Order: sequence, then C-alpha cells, then structure tokens
Amino acid sequence: MKLYEINYLISPDLSEKEATSLQEKINNWIKEEKGVLNEVNKPVKKILAYPIKKCGQAYLGFVDFQLDADKLINIEKKLKDESKIIRYLILAKKPAKPLKTPRRATKKFISPISKSETPKKEKAELESIEQKLDEILKET
Repeated sequence: MKLYEINYLISPDLSEKEATSLQEKINNWIKEEKGVLNEVNKPVKKILAYPIKKCGQAYLGFVDFQLDADKLINIEKKLKDESKIIRYLILAKKPAKPLKTPRRATKKFISPISKSETPKKEKAELESIEQKLDEILKET
C-alpha cells in the first residue's frame, strides 16, 4: 500500500454540515476500496487567491490515507463525478524516513611516551654524535 493525500475544494454554496457530510462520503470511498485513513482534517472555508469556477471562496479539506495504486483510479472517478467538488489534487507521498544521527568521530588512542624512553633516545643520539665528532677530529 502506498501513501496518498487528497486535497479538495468544495463549493461554498454548501453549509458546513453538508461539507462535512461530503468529507465523510470521500472517507467512505477510501474505506470501500480497503484503504486506511491516517489523517482527516475538517473542511475549512477559505478565500481563494483567484476564482475557480466563478467561486471566490471554497471549503478546503484534505485526507491522508494508504491505498493500493490500482484502486486509486476508482476514487479519482468518483471525485470527478461529484459536482460539489470544485477541484481536487491527489498526491503520492513518500514514507517518512527516520533522521540519521551524526556519528561521532572516533579518536585513535595514542599511548603517551613513557619518561624512561625519552632519555635513552637522547643518549643514543648524543653518543652517535660524539663518535662522529671523534672520527672527524682524528682525521685532521
């Protein structure tokens, strides 16, 4: 089953009760096709940005639901046949993905140099330098 959303505009000539009953009718169409309703919003009267079919106002409603893709055609036919619906839009929605939590950078553990190792290296370096100096002085 895929996620869908239907947005629709209902004629402003109807009362609020009639708009709500039309919404129930749309919900029943989805249930008849064995769909699952996720979210249903009550139609609210809105002023339109531009007139649609000579109407400056309309009831705006939407329904989120899950339905098989092949059964969506039947609902669309019913929406087209309903004269009280001025305009509708069916959207296919993607399922919400869980947010990825950022991983923390793991630091490699570097062991501290022990104090006893440092002087040995210095001594080894000093001894080798002294030997080289002795060799150079003997040559001259």
